Amino acid sequence: MESNEILKMDSNYLSFLEDNASDYMLSTVYKVNLTDISAFTVQYHGSFNDTTLDIDRSFTADSDSETYSCDGKQITSADTELLESFQTFYTALSNLSYESLDTAADVPTDTDPELHLTYTMKDGSTHTMDLVKKDDTTYWAFIDGTFTHAVVRQRALSGEDKVLVAYTAMEKLLDAAAA
Repeated sequence: MESNEILKMDSNYLSFLEDNASDYMLSTVYKVNLTDISAFTVQYHGSFNDTTLDIDRSFTADSDSETYSCDGKQITSADTELLESFQTFYTALSNLSYESLDTAADVPTDTDPELHLTYTMKDGSTHTMDLVKKDDTTYWAFIDGTFTHAVVRQRALSGEDKVLVAYTAMEKLLDAAAA
């Protein structure tokens, strides 16, 4: 039923209509909660702090009991520092963010990833996230083999409290625990 009434309101209430859709999007590349997975693998072949870094690690995860492992080495609450380091590393992985979307870009022809993550979900399904080098400072993101057009800066991997920093801190603790 039409009433032929006109609603008048101040334009300040509608300013969000001038925003871009990307202003409301999360900038996380692919967020997977630790509580949703049973395992994950991390492969990274690149440079970090002017040295070549090769990571090829497999992790298991049982968040209910807070029991995890890295290549068979148990990570439990018995070693609080190692457990916190693992959780910091996983948080850095799951919060990996992109800087922008380049929707005009063509799918890259070289899709050999520098960073490859495989998540095994509790239901047995798997999902992947790959970062493929775009240039010296950025990567393209792929989710389950699909090009996302997301541009990830190197500093998203190597900045303070980011993936590579958190990994190297955790690796030192893993090595110390194994010794």
